[in-house]
Amino acid sequence: MPLARSSRSRLAVGGAAGVVVLALVGTLVAVFGFGNGDNTTPTTTITVPPDTTATASTVAPPQVSTPPSIAALPRPWRTGFANGVMPLQSSDADLAKDLDGMAATGARWLRLDFYWPTIQQAGPQSWDWSGTDRVVGAALSRGMHILAMPAYSPTWARPAGTEDHHPPLNPDWYARFVYEAVKRYAPLGVHAWEIWNEPNVDVFWQPKPDPAAYAALLERAAVAIKSVDPLSTVITGGLAPALDKADGSSLSARTFLSRVYDAGASGAFDAVGLHPYSFPAMPLDPSDWNTFYNAPTLYQVMVDHGDAKKRIWGTEFGAPTGVDLNAGTPQFQNDVLLAGYRDWMKWSFTGPLFWYSWRDTGVNAGDRESNFGLLAHDGTPKPALNAFDDVVRQLNDSARRASLRNK
Repeated sequence: MPLARSSRSRLAVGGAAGVVVLALVGTLVAVFGFGNGDNTTPTTTITVPPDTTATASTVAPPQVSTPPSIAALPRPWRTGFANGVMPLQSSDADLAKDLDGMAATGARWLRLDFYWPTIQQAGPQSWDWSGTDRVVGAALSRGMHILAMPAYSPTWARPAGTEDHHPPLNPDWYARFVYEAVKRYAPLGVHAWEIWNEPNVDVFWQPKPDPAAYAALLERAAVAIKSVDPLSTVITGGLAPALDKADGSSLSARTFLSRVYDAGASGAFDAVGLHPYSFPAMPLDPSDWNTFYNAPTLYQVMVDHGDAKKRIWGTEFGAPTGVDLNAGTPQFQNDVLLAGYRDWMKWSFTGPLFWYSWRDTGVNAGDRESNFGLLAHDGTPKPALNAFDDVVRQLNDSARRASLRNK
């Protein structure tokens, strides 16, 4: 089954050709203990340049707000939406309508691409946060919280002739970008950061997955994030449904995570990201490619490496409708949603589960990638929207009952 799941339509990005070497005029060295319940600290030491232009950060940010403990959040906090770059490309009117609809379900999370090629399109000293500011502000004003997914590589940061899904030539450049993003948005309440997207498949990590290189990127980003917001939650890039291919073009979630551990990155994340898609099967239909069904075996990898206290976040989950071979009927989408949330919530090792997506990105029923929404492109609800509303309502009722029992 095809592997591309997130940020399906790329933004058109220009930029200076070639590679620009950043002038590092200062250093910030930081080491922290992460998410394992112990005092272990990673040995990663990175260079994070300070502000070098007036457009980067002209005013010192206010004190970072204290993030809530994810483990202590009530069960409705375990639902949300993943919409890729669609919010960034939407008109103000469409963005408002979509966010109003998402917030009305009671879901608490929005997973949002922090699209590096646009924010630093003109070069390493350029900063344009306007598009991201617009969406973050609109979501926060509706009581939603942001899972930030900083990616991918601007033209100047990657080899000539490659696409944005090629990792940067220098992971410190990515860490510097993430550092500036955390400085800007943590004071507003953004405290969860997912590092890249689907790095276990060549669609999103070109030319092919490289767990050691990803571990280096993850470690540097984690240090940058924690240097600004020590209580933030750092999540590994959501792992795609994939098998171990002989040509190395994809690695299973288990293999990839095992090799990230082997590279020494266990101290660099607080949770593991997974994309537990199961379509065209149901979530618990047994199959080695069914990422949902195999979530317990991925957790076993974490246990085997001393990370039993960490959770798996399902940062994309869904099922397309339409006439594509691997798509299903609206009723099938409805059934996948109900079964998926029911079974995900039963596992003690899981965190939030983000539905991909809110609204179809197109009208071609034969294009599977355009038809993951709970609504058609014109806003007409599919049956699964009512199912999602029911899921959130049941979680709210459960949380209220638990609160009454604890009084």
